[in-house]
Amino acid sequence: MPSVKIKNSQTGEEKIADLNEEQIEGFSTINEQSIDSSILKSFIDNLTTSAQTKVILDSIYNFTIQAGEVIIYVGRKIIELLTYFANKYPSVTIGGLIGFIIGTLISTIPFIGWILGPVIIPLTTALGLVAGLATDLSDSVINTAVTEGLNHVFGSYKGAKV
Repeated sequence: MPSVKIKNSQTGEEKIADLNEEQIEGFSTINEQSIDSSILKSFIDNLTTSAQTKVILDSIYNFTIQAGEVIIYVGRKIIELLTYFANKYPSVTIGGLIGFIIGTLISTIPFIGWILGPVIIPLTTALGLVAGLATDLSDSVINTAVTEGLNHVFGSYKGAKV
């Protein structure tokens, strides 16, 4: 039975999971590009964020999994999905940014912010994302597009057991 080998690029740790031939063939379709690699790289390079954020996004972009003889570019698909949603659903992006900014501002309050900071930043970011998503999903056309986009990008992962 073919296996999937997942390697952590930072620690070198490897994990192996067994798959059947049908699942391996499904993984080969995941490498089809929705967005050209040069566009994704320029998207990361042109972000108005810190260099550390760009390095993290670049390491996500370079994340791969080997399934039998097939190399799956999982990180590239994640970045494709991020760019797709950032361009297609700006309310989610804006909601997440506003939530993050509010959480960061609350965490800068002396004493209270130091205690609540580790909890409040993820919480307000998540609330902002949900509020933006609710705004975007209130339109049924966008709801259908989200479902189709997720199925297009991650449809071949259905049935994979790790």
